[in-house]
Amino acid sequence: MKNYAVGSKVFATEAEAREFSRDLMAYGALGGWRETTEPVTHYYLGDLMTEPIEDYLGLIKEDKGRC
Repeated sequence: MKNYAVGSKVFATEAEAREFSRDLMAYGALGGWRETTEPVTHYYLGDLMTEPIEDYLGLIKEDKGRC
């Protein structure tokens, strides 16, 4: 399965990697992403905020439990 890395963070979609990279460049950091087969480690929330995938999936489980 193809995933996308930006530095040490690995995202599930190219769109997440592209948005994170673009936001990094807007703040003067080097951007860019690469394809990888490494497992997904983060979810991009926007505004340079990322969430470790375990925490993000945990939040989904908590929300489903409240319904």
